[in-house]
Amino acid sequence: MPDTWLIIHLHGDVHVCNLGEIDDDDRDDAIMAARALVDFPADDSWAATPELTWQKVAPGVPDRQVLATAVMVSFGQPHDDLMNRARVWDREDLANVAPDVLAKYKARYAENVRKHQVESLAAQLSGVDPDVLAAALIHPRALP
Repeated sequence: MPDTWLIIHLHGDVHVCNLGEIDDDDRDDAIMAARALVDFPADDSWAATPELTWQKVAPGVPDRQVLATAVMVSFGQPHDDLMNRARVWDREDLANVAPDVLAKYKARYAENVRKHQVESLAAQLSGVDPDVLAAALIHPRALP
Protein backbone atom coordinates (compact mmCIF):
# COMPACT_ATOMS: atom_id res chain seq x y z
CA MET A 1 0.00 0.00 0.00
CA PRO A 2 2.67 2.50 -0.98
CA ASP A 3 2.06 6.19 -0.49
CA THR A 4 -1.45 5.92 0.95
CA TRP A 5 -2.07 8.83 3.29
CA LEU A 6 -4.53 9.10 6.15
CA ILE A 7 -5.74 12.70 6.44
CA ILE A 8 -7.57 13.92 9.53
CA HIS A 9 -9.17 17.37 9.67
CA LEU A 10 -10.07 18.37 13.23
CA HIS A 11 -10.87 21.80 14.68
CA GLY A 12 -9.02 23.63 11.91
CA ASP A 13 -5.91 21.45 12.18
CA VAL A 14 -4.75 18.89 9.65
CA HIS A 15 -2.97 15.67 10.62
CA VAL A 16 -1.50 13.23 8.10
CA CYS A 17 0.21 9.86 8.21
CA ASN A 18 1.60 7.78 5.35
CA LEU A 19 -0.11 4.43 5.90
CA GLY A 20 2.07 2.96 3.16
CA GLU A 21 4.95 2.99 5.66
CA ILE A 22 2.97 0.83 8.10
CA ASP A 23 3.08 -2.98 7.87
CA ASP A 24 -0.19 -4.51 6.70
CA ASP A 25 -0.68 -6.35 10.00
CA ASP A 26 -0.28 -3.10 11.97
CA ARG A 27 -2.36 -0.76 9.81
CA ASP A 28 -5.68 -1.02 11.68
CA ASP A 29 -3.94 -0.30 14.98
CA ALA A 30 -2.05 2.61 13.38
CA ILE A 31 -5.30 4.17 12.17
CA MET A 32 -6.82 3.81 15.64
CA ALA A 33 -3.64 5.26 17.17
CA ALA A 34 -3.80 8.27 14.83
CA ARG A 35 -7.43 8.87 15.72
CA ALA A 36 -6.67 8.53 19.44
CA LEU A 37 -3.60 10.76 19.15
CA VAL A 38 -5.64 13.71 17.91
CA ASP A 39 -8.74 12.78 19.99
CA PHE A 40 -10.90 12.27 16.90
CA PRO A 41 -14.52 11.46 17.84
CA ALA A 42 -14.94 7.72 18.43
CA ASP A 43 -18.57 7.93 17.38
CA ASP A 44 -20.11 9.14 14.14
CA SER A 45 -21.50 12.41 15.47
CA TRP A 46 -19.02 14.29 13.30
CA ALA A 47 -20.52 12.74 10.16
CA ALA A 48 -24.16 12.80 11.29
CA THR A 49 -24.11 16.53 12.02
CA PRO A 50 -21.26 17.94 9.96
CA GLU A 51 -19.75 21.24 11.00
CA LEU A 52 -18.41 23.54 8.30
CA THR A 53 -15.55 25.96 8.68
CA TRP A 54 -13.90 28.49 6.39
CA GLN A 55 -10.51 27.60 4.96
CA LYS A 56 -8.03 30.00 3.43
CA VAL A 57 -6.92 28.60 0.08
CA ALA A 58 -4.23 31.01 -1.11
CA PRO A 59 -3.66 34.74 -1.42
CA GLY A 60 -6.11 36.18 -3.94
CA VAL A 61 -8.26 33.04 -3.91
CA PRO A 62 -11.63 33.19 -2.14
CA ASP A 63 -11.90 31.26 1.12
CA ARG A 64 -13.97 28.08 0.90
CA GLN A 65 -16.16 26.13 3.26
CA VAL A 66 -14.88 22.70 4.25
CA LEU A 67 -15.80 20.08 6.81
CA ALA A 68 -14.31 21.01 10.18
CA THR A 69 -13.98 17.34 11.09
CA ALA A 70 -13.25 14.65 8.53
CA VAL A 71 -11.18 11.55 7.84
CA MET A 72 -9.92 10.95 4.32
CA VAL A 73 -7.49 8.77 2.41
CA SER A 74 -5.26 10.01 -0.39
CA PHE A 75 -3.62 7.60 -2.80
CA GLY A 76 -0.41 9.51 -3.28
CA GLN A 77 1.00 12.34 -1.19
CA PRO A 78 -1.57 15.10 -0.56
CA HIS A 79 -1.08 18.43 -2.30
CA ASP A 80 1.61 20.82 -1.06
CA ASP A 81 -0.82 23.33 0.46
CA LEU A 82 -2.25 20.64 2.71
CA MET A 83 1.14 19.17 3.58
CA ASN A 84 2.46 22.64 4.50
CA ARG A 85 -0.39 23.07 7.02
CA ALA A 86 -0.39 19.50 8.31
CA ARG A 87 1.16 17.87 11.33
CA VAL A 88 2.84 14.79 9.85
CA TRP A 89 2.77 11.75 12.12
CA ASP A 90 5.14 8.88 11.40
CA ARG A 91 5.20 5.24 12.43
CA GLU A 92 7.09 6.03 15.66
CA ASP A 93 4.59 8.72 16.68
CA LEU A 94 1.74 6.25 16.30
CA ALA A 95 3.63 3.48 18.10
CA ASN A 96 4.19 5.85 21.04
CA VAL A 97 0.51 6.43 21.76
CA ALA A 98 0.06 5.36 25.37
CA PRO A 99 -1.47 1.86 25.55
CA ASP A 100 -4.17 2.97 28.00
CA VAL A 101 -5.17 5.89 25.74
CA LEU A 102 -5.39 3.56 22.74
CA ALA A 103 -7.34 0.94 24.71
CA LYS A 104 -9.87 3.54 25.92
CA TYR A 105 -10.29 4.89 22.38
CA LYS A 106 -10.78 1.41 20.94
CA ALA A 107 -13.36 0.64 23.65
CA ARG A 108 -15.32 3.84 22.84
CA TYR A 109 -15.13 3.02 19.13
CA ALA A 110 -16.30 -0.58 19.69
CA GLU A 111 -19.16 0.67 21.89
CA ASN A 112 -20.32 2.91 19.05
CA VAL A 113 -20.14 0.01 16.56
CA ARG A 114 -22.19 -2.19 18.95
CA LYS A 115 -24.76 0.61 19.35
CA HIS A 116 -25.25 0.72 15.58
CA GLN A 117 -25.47 -3.07 15.37
CA VAL A 118 -28.19 -3.12 18.05
CA GLU A 119 -30.10 -0.27 16.38
CA SER A 120 -29.92 -2.06 13.02
CA LEU A 121 -31.09 -5.33 14.52
CA ALA A 122 -33.94 -3.59 16.35
CA ALA A 123 -35.05 -1.97 13.08
CA GLN A 124 -34.96 -5.34 11.31
CA LEU A 125 -36.93 -7.05 14.07
CA SER A 126 -39.51 -4.28 14.47
CA GLY A 127 -41.75 -5.81 11.83
CA VAL A 128 -41.59 -9.38 13.18
CA ASP A 129 -44.64 -10.76 14.93
CA PRO A 130 -43.87 -10.85 18.69
CA ASP A 131 -45.09 -14.46 18.99
CA VAL A 132 -42.77 -15.58 16.19
CA LEU A 133 -39.91 -13.66 17.76
CA ALA A 134 -40.57 -15.24 21.16
CA ALA A 135 -40.67 -18.71 19.60
CA ALA A 136 -37.39 -18.05 17.79
CA LEU A 137 -35.73 -16.95 21.01
CA ILE A 138 -36.94 -20.04 22.86
CA HIS A 139 -36.13 -22.51 20.10
CA PRO A 140 -34.70 -21.09 16.86
CA ARG A 141 -35.21 -24.30 14.86
CA ALA A 142 -38.94 -24.28 15.60
CA LEU A 143 -39.53 -21.46 13.12
CA PRO A 144 -41.52 -22.31 9.99
